[in-house]
Amino acid sequence: QQFLFNIMKIYKVPDDKRYWVVRADSGEFYNHFIENEVVALGHINGLYDYFPLYKELDITSEKLERDCKMLYEERGVDNRRSGAYTGQVKAFVNEVKIGDWVITIGHHEVSIGRIVSGSYLEKAPLRIKASKKCLSYELRRNVIWGVRFNKNSLPFGIKKTLQSTLTIFNIDKHWDSIHYSLYPYFRRGDKLYLSTKIGADNKIKNYHLTSFLIFLNEIEVIAKENNDITIESFKEVFNKYAENDLMTMTTQAEFHSPGEIWAAITGFVGNIDTAMTYIILGYSMIFGNSKLGFDGVVDVETRRKLYTLYFERKKENNIDNATNSMKLKPQEQDTTKLEDDSNDE
Repeated sequence: QQFLFNIMKIYKVPDDKRYWVVRADSGEFYNHFIENEVVALGHINGLYDYFPLYKELDITSEKLERDCKMLYEERGVDNRRSGAYTGQVKAFVNEVKIGDWVITIGHHEVSIGRIVSGSYLEKAPLRIKASKKCLSYELRRNVIWGVRFNKNSLPFGIKKTLQSTLTIFNIDKHWDSIHYSLYPYFRRGDKLYLSTKIGADNKIKNYHLTSFLIFLNEIEVIAKENNDITIESFKEVFNKYAENDLMTMTTQAEFHSPGEIWAAITGFVGNIDTAMTYIILGYSMIFGNSKLGFDGVVDVETRRKLYTLYFERKKENNIDNATNSMKLKPQEQDTTKLEDDSNDE
């Protein structure tokens, strides 16, 4: 299978984007969330009955905290649970922002979406055809759902984000794990990230893994030399990088099937965009691309020179054999809906 990489679509992770999990009552209301394009909490049902049926909830954290305390005292909720509920409501209303990403969990699936509205109150219950149960949670936000994963094949990066049992919680610290699970490559600031899926269910041979990682190091060196390197000079230049500890690539790996290999590269000098383009060109060749989508981005003469060098290094490291043995594939999720801000209110 041929994979088409397009450098023009490299995703740049915004520094201010945040990431959340909103659970759907142990998955009971997962399909209600998905089909009605919402996430919702029932923590303050009935608190603002004097509001109209539909009302954006735009109030300060201080007022919200006072109102929640009053509600939970009236309902006999103990202090520990009251504090937890209040914190979750405040996060849902005042911390979650339009454009943030949210994950919700069903019995068989996990979905990732984009928050596209502020928080609001809606008393009309939400229904779906496949269930007689109604979702009566009044505190809601609208979501455009994008990527869906089967629970049996969850990427390691997504698994890491779901460990808390709270109804809503923040997962900003796992931002890179989320993107590794969605993109073959992405960028944040001056750092480039690469992600590869391991499809083999047998034990990974050390030789094949080592060959693959060495080739990634070689791609880094070739790119950072800004094309001023030849087949004849390659080994000398590579050894110089190794001896002077100039290579910056770091890796993480999860070898269970399906497994993943993550890499991050920094330390670019000069034209960062050009260097990253060269890295992605070399990385895409691991997967046998015949059409790389680099027309107009890398000139013909430079492409020809890089192809020749990369193919030589692929052959030297026996990369095709390693790729086939480990059944390597790039991440290939359709993230269009997650990135599209046209529906943001």
